[in-house]
Amino acid sequence: MKLDLGYHIKNNRRIMELTQEELAAELGVSPQAISRWENGTTYPDLELLPTIAAFFGVSVDSMLSCSSEAKEKVCTERSERFVKAANESDITALISVIREIRRDMRECHEYNFFEMYNSIWNNKLYENKDVMAEIRLLTDAALTHCSRYEQYNIIHHMAELEDDEHIDGFIRENAVREDLTEAKLRLYRYRRRGDWEKHEPIRKFHLWYTIDNLTSARANWTRLGKFEPEYTKWHCKLNLDYINAVCDLSPSYENIVSGFGGVDLFCECRVTIGMQYAEALAKLGEYENALTVLEDIASLVERIMAIDNKEEFLIGTTSPALEGFTAKARFYCLEQNDGFKHRELCLNFEYDWNTWILPRWYIEDLDGKWFHSIRDDERFVKISKRLEACDLKQPACCE
Repeated sequence: MKLDLGYHIKNNRRIMELTQEELAAELGVSPQAISRWENGTTYPDLELLPTIAAFFGVSVDSMLSCSSEAKEKVCTERSERFVKAANESDITALISVIREIRRDMRECHEYNFFEMYNSIWNNKLYENKDVMAEIRLLTDAALTHCSRYEQYNIIHHMAELEDDEHIDGFIRENAVREDLTEAKLRLYRYRRRGDWEKHEPIRKFHLWYTIDNLTSARANWTRLGKFEPEYTKWHCKLNLDYINAVCDLSPSYENIVSGFGGVDLFCECRVTIGMQYAEALAKLGEYENALTVLEDIASLVERIMAIDNKEEFLIGTTSPALEGFTAKARFYCLEQNDGFKHRELCLNFEYDWNTWILPRWYIEDLDGKWFHSIRDDERFVKISKRLEACDLKQPACCE
């Protein structure tokens, strides 16, 4: 990595409010030499570095290190090269940039590891032994030098990428106990100290997370394995009933997805489960029930996207157990690979946990094979048009 010595000389000179001529006089060199140092054209003599560092009141090591701006620029450029090489399956280029990143990991580790490791997964490069050998070395270096948050992301992704030969050892070495997360440690601290004002928001977050995880997360596996419509129908209905019970709602079957309780903290979970429920019903030939569920999904998405608020706002729930618990919500425009920016609602919870409502996803679900048998039904066509109307989009080139 190129030294950023010139940046440090220039930055420290400005902090001391000195001109190049004044600094040159202090160090016994010419103003032209100072200019060349700051522009990166030349470097000071090695023997002069301690004198320069002492004059500025800093260490030689700090003078030789890269600025945060330079490090960020390097990390961004390398992250982009990493993802580009992965997407193009250019193994030679990918291994080259991985080695660059690992070489400078001690000084430079602000990389977009989530996107980088995800590109390995998306392009199935975990099947390439040479790539994985380099990824393991990169992981070891990153887990040594990166922040705890990035370490968590890396461990999470490596648990997906690692092969059968290495996965057991990796998990044994890197698994973090569930009760040692930041939120859990704070929860125990506040409980022990009897600080219930700080304790309750964290407890409610864990309760919401547990309910959401036990419902939507478990339902999602049906998309990955063998689709068993009878089981999926039962499982999704059970989860929707559970969410409504938690929220103290007793909706009719026509409102089983929405609960008819308005937009709440479980809206993304409701739509996800509801769509799978409708898929199972359609597969089983229960077309009327499938269309009823889809109409309820459309009504919920319509209520969500009809919220007219350009600023951040709060969304809560009717659950007595989660009284007062809210998530910060805000609308964004998310660029998709179709050349458009699509309006989405993001719910931001404490401790880096988000959920999203993006109508485009549900429109794509309607295009799936499970609804082939009812695609020409008049109700289905109307539902599709209702969801398409919720997909507020604009060309990606527009601001």
